Amino acid sequence: MKAIREPEEVRNNPVCTAARTRIGVDLLRLFDGEPRPDSAAGLAALGWSTATRTPFAFSALHGRGPRPEAADALAANRWTFAAKPGPPLVEAPA
Repeated sequence: MKAIREPEEVRNNPVCTAARTRIGVDLLRLFDGEPRPDSAAGLAALGWSTATRTPFAFSALHGRGPRPEAADALAANRWTFAAKPGPPLVEAPA
């Protein structure tokens, strides 16, 4: 499987450009370029319930967070949430 590189418009996002210019760090090089495992499918196969959302969708569910800007590198991110079915870890007081 071939790794996907961020489009040029993401690489030229003002946040990435400012970091390269001001502190000499290419933020996108901090991330592994290899394809990511399908965490949600792996957890679901083990009996977990999962949901996958973008950071913006997750924060919007809670009435928080900014909206993505044009060519926003975070818009491509996906967060996986998982819950293992079963009894609660802590019993509620009676």
